[in-house]
Amino acid sequence: MKNRIRTSISVLGLAAFTGAMAFAMQAPPAKDVTVHLFEWKWTDIQNECAFLESKGYGAIQVSPPNEHAVINTNTEQYPWWQRYQPVSYELGRSRSGTLGEFQQMVTTCWQDHGVKVYVDAIINHMAGDSGIGSNGTPFGNLNYRLFDDSDGAVVFSQNDFHPWCEINWNQPFVSADEIQNCWIAEGGLPDLATENEDVRGKIIRYFNSLIDMGVAGFRIDAAKHVKASELDSIYSGMHDLRSEANWFSANQRPVVYQEVIGGGPNEAVGIDEFMFTVKGKRMQVTEFSYGKRIGEKFRDDGNGTLADYLLYDFPIGSAGWGLVDSAYAVVFTDNHDNQRGHGNGYWTSTDNNSIGGIVTNYYDGGVYNLANVFMLAWPYGSPKVMSSYDWPRNVIEYNENGQLKRKDINDWMGPPANDGATQDVACGNGWVCEHQWHAIAGMVGFNNYSQDAWNIGHSWHNDGNQIAFARQTDTGESRAFVVINREGSALNQTFSTGLPEGNYCDVTQGSYDFVGQSCTGASVSVDGSGLAAFNVPPMTASAIHVGAPIGSLPPPPPEDCNFDALNLRGTVNQWGSSPMTCMGDNIWQIDGVVFDSGDNNGLPRFKFDRFSNWVENYGDNNADLIAERSGKDIVIRNSGTYSIRFNDANLSYELIGDIRPTETVNVNFSCNNGLTRLGTSVYIVGNVPALGNWAIVSVKQKLEPMNYPTWTDSETMRLPKNTVVQWKCVKADENSWVISEWQGGPDNVFNIGADDGATGASF
Repeated sequence: MKNRIRTSISVLGLAAFTGAMAFAMQAPPAKDVTVHLFEWKWTDIQNECAFLESKGYGAIQVSPPNEHAVINTNTEQYPWWQRYQPVSYELGRSRSGTLGEFQQMVTTCWQDHGVKVYVDAIINHMAGDSGIGSNGTPFGNLNYRLFDDSDGAVVFSQNDFHPWCEINWNQPFVSADEIQNCWIAEGGLPDLATENEDVRGKIIRYFNSLIDMGVAGFRIDAAKHVKASELDSIYSGMHDLRSEANWFSANQRPVVYQEVIGGGPNEAVGIDEFMFTVKGKRMQVTEFSYGKRIGEKFRDDGNGTLADYLLYDFPIGSAGWGLVDSAYAVVFTDNHDNQRGHGNGYWTSTDNNSIGGIVTNYYDGGVYNLANVFMLAWPYGSPKVMSSYDWPRNVIEYNENGQLKRKDINDWMGPPANDGATQDVACGNGWVCEHQWHAIAGMVGFNNYSQDAWNIGHSWHNDGNQIAFARQTDTGESRAFVVINREGSALNQTFSTGLPEGNYCDVTQGSYDFVGQSCTGASVSVDGSGLAAFNVPPMTASAIHVGAPIGSLPPPPPEDCNFDALNLRGTVNQWGSSPMTCMGDNIWQIDGVVFDSGDNNGLPRFKFDRFSNWVENYGDNNADLIAERSGKDIVIRNSGTYSIRFNDANLSYELIGDIRPTETVNVNFSCNNGLTRLGTSVYIVGNVPALGNWAIVSVKQKLEPMNYPTWTDSETMRLPKNTVVQWKCVKADENSWVISEWQGGPDNVFNIGADDGATGASF
C-alpha cells in the first residue's frame, strides 16, 4: 500500500497539464480501492471484473475459499458464518464454487482486467462440533485433515489446540492470555496453538498455496485473537507474489490487513500491537472506529455535522479522532459484521432501518451513498467498499444482566440460495451491489487520481451538512474537487477548485469514458481562474478530477467569433455547462437540446454563459430574442428538440426545432410498511420535477394511508410517457415537509410506458 504519511509523499512529475488547461492523466498514480464481494460465487466474480476494471477498482476481497462447515439446523439454515468455520485448507468446493473456478477467477481478474484478489483467511480457529465439510471431509474431536501432500495427510489434531476456555467480556479486565488463547464464539470454535511452529508452518503452507495461484493479499479474520509476534512469524514465511509472465513484478509482497476490532480500556490487547512491518511491507488493520466516525455525522443523529470534519481536523494522512495512523488503516463505512450489529455496530432501536446503530449501511439509501462519496474523497486510509446481499431483518429487544439490548434474530441468514447452494448474483434481486451504485462507482476514479494528493485545500462548509474541498499535492496542485450536500435544499454556488481550466465529467452523476474522454451525463466547467459553478440537488454530491476531463484540450479561440467560448446552461443540464460551437460570422450554435420539463422552480429555461462561472451571462428581460447581460432566464413554453443560436456581436438569439407537446400518462405510487407517528406522513420524491427533484415541493407528493401501513396516491400523478424515473418513499413532517426517514437501498427505477402504470416500494 502507498505511504499515507503526509510528510513523506513525493510529488509525481505528471504530463497532466499543458499551461493551465485540463488534459487527461494517462493513468492514475495508484488504484487503492478494494470491493468486498461478500458471498459471491467465483464465476460471478470473474464476470464482474470487467466492470470493476472500467471503474478503477484495484482489488476484490473474496469470501474464505477453503472447505468449511455446512450448518443446517431447525433455527439456522446455511448461515453466512459457516464460511468462517474451516474444516480443511483444501479449495475443492466451498459455497462459492470449485478450485478450478477459483483459479480461473483469480487469473482472469488479474491478467485480463488488472484487478487483484484478496482472500479472507481464517487462521485463529477451526470449525466447532463435528460433521462433514463442504468438500466432503469429515471432522470432529479436534481432528482436521487439512490437505494431502507426497507424505500423506497433513492434519491438525488435539495437541494443535489450546485447552477449552471461554472469554468473559463482562469482567473488569480481560487479559491477553484470555483473548488470545481461549475459544471465541462463546467458546464454540477450537483455538489453534499458533505459538507452535508446526501449526504456523501448516498455516504458511495454506497461504503460499494461494499466493502461488495468483492471490495478491489477505484479510486476516480474528487477528486480534492471535499474538502479533506469531502473526509476524507467519507473514515472514509468505512467498513473494507470483512473478512469472503475465503476473506481478518481482519482489512484491502480499497485502495483509488484519481484523482487529478495537476494544475498550478493559482489554489488554490493543490495535497498535498489530501495526508493524514485514520485509518492508506494512501490515495494516481494519479501522472499525472509522465507520462510527462517519456514521455519527452522516446519519444526523445529533452527533454533529459534516462541517466538523473541516472544523476539527479529521485526520488527513495521519492519526486523530481516535483513529490509527492512516498508513496502517483499511477503512469502510460498513462491513459484513457491523451492518448486522456486530463488530462495533449496535442497534439503536427495534426499527429495522437502524442497521448497526450508528454505523450507516445500504438501508440508509442516499445517506449511505454520500457517506461512501466522502470516504472515497477524503485522504485517509485504504478504502474498502461493501457489496451486500439483502435479508429480512427482525430486531428484538431483550434483557441481559439487567441491561436492555437489541439484536437482529435473522442476522445469521446467508446469501440468496437454493437448499444451501448460492444463487447467481442478480443485482437488485436479493443482491444489493452497492459497489455499482453510480456515485460510489464513479468516486473510485476520484480516489485513484488523487493518490498523489494527500492534502485538503479550497475547503468550504456552511456550518452544517454542506461541504466542499479539493485534494491537493504538497506543492498545492489540485487533483480533484468534491461537493457534498447532505441537506434538504439545493446547493448552488461557485467554488474555487484549484483545478486546471476545462470541462470535467461529474463522476457522481455522469459516466466517464476513459478511452474517448467523453462523458454521458452531467459535467462541470472550470474557468481559467479555477472557478466552477456547482448546482447540487438535495442529498447528492458532485465531484470532478483530472482523470475525467471532457476532451484533451479546449479548442483554440475561434477567429470569427468575438467570444472565446460560450456555454448553454439551464434546466436541460441541471444548470451545468454545455459548450456551444462557433459556426462563423459571430454565430454560436448547439444542436439536439431537448426541453421536456423544467424543475421545481418552473418551466424549462436556460441562459448563455461565457465563462461557465456566471460572471458574464446573458438572459432576456423582454422576451424579444435580444439578450441582455445578467438578464432573466429564457423560458421554453413548448417542449421539443431545438438547435439554439447566439450572435455575440448583436446579442440576438434564435431557437430552431421540432416543437411538440409533452404527452403524459397516469402513474400510481404506493409505499408499504409506512409506519408513522402523529404528524408524519409518507411522501414520494424522485429525479423529475413532478417528484420534487428529490425534495418535497408539492402536496401532490403526499400519499394517503388507504390500507395502513400501505400508503397510495389519492389521485394519480401525471408524468411524461416513455421515460424512466428514479424515486423513493420518504417520511416527513406534514407541516414543514422536513424529511425524517428515507426508504433504504438503491433508488427505485420505474420505466413509464405509453400507457398508465403503477409502481411500489417498501420501507
